[in-house]
Amino acid sequence: MKNIIIVCSCLLLLSCSKESISVKQTKSNFPVILMMDSSTNKVDFVLFDLCYEIKKNRLSKMWVGFTDYAYPVKEYGYKEANSLGYIYRNDTLEYLNRNYYDRRYLRCFTSDQYVVKIGKPVDTALEIQNMFQPYIDKMLQQGKDTLHIESIQQLKKSNPELINNLLTGDLMRIGFVKNDKSYSSIFPVEVK
Repeated sequence: MKNIIIVCSCLLLLSCSKESISVKQTKSNFPVILMMDSSTNKVDFVLFDLCYEIKKNRLSKMWVGFTDYAYPVKEYGYKEANSLGYIYRNDTLEYLNRNYYDRRYLRCFTSDQYVVKIGKPVDTALEIQNMFQPYIDKMLQQGKDTLHIESIQQLKKSNPELINNLLTGDLMRIGFVKNDKSYSSIFPVEVK
């Protein structure tokens, strides 16, 4: 009986912690995908995945409701890019459906891996297109308009200027739902 009281007391203390959710961006080993407009021979779209470790530190029922991605644009401030959220469990990506009845609840005191797939337009300015030139040449040589290249981590090592140009100033917003009320947190995208 004494052990049960101790365990319940510990769980209660943990559930009363200051932070109910912790979010940490982790390394992504998924490839970056470049898409070229074959009429202009310029990269006009990039697809990449960001990975997050999300842990619920309380006993309450919560789930990830949505993910949004924004990037800076000089004329507008910030603009949203396409983003789709997935939970990564048992070597499988499960889509985070926004359907109310298809929720994936966060597990208590256990970290879950989430993957957010981003589709971001690329500036057609000469400076950034010059950074893409080796990849454009490879696509033209292979007769393709799409190219899977290395992961963000590998790209950071081989071409840090390009990856910094693509991700600097970008923001990720993750929305959580608890008791049918949603709230969100905004995180700067880190080049990990």
